[in-house]
Amino acid sequence: METFSNKDLAKSDDLVSPVLENYESFEKLGPIIGISAAESTPKAYARILQVIGLTNRHGKAYLEFDQLVQLLKKWETLYKAIALVRQEYTEDKYSVPAEFKQDIPGWNTYQKYAEYLPDL
Repeated sequence: METFSNKDLAKSDDLVSPVLENYESFEKLGPIIGISAAESTPKAYARILQVIGLTNRHGKAYLEFDQLVQLLKKWETLYKAIALVRQEYTEDKYSVPAEFKQDIPGWNTYQKYAEYLPDL
């Protein structure tokens, strides 16, 4: 994969050329990874290389993003509890401390990534 570290992996067509250079190896690999003779094309192997390359390049970022999403899900539970308490104990009914009126930390981050959280 070092060969592809500087390549633009956005288009699998750019990887067809290296596949053609090593096509005999890819043809031997095809049955091992479950590619039928009809599906065994340079473009198919280029797509496989593309997925491997992108996974290799962005794997760490994906894991970190997944951790962020998991953390935001936990945060959401706490946020809902705080929002419910604030709704119940309003300023017009109760004497509330100044801290009670402060913005909830993490709101901006939550809003930024909310579209990636399932079941909202």
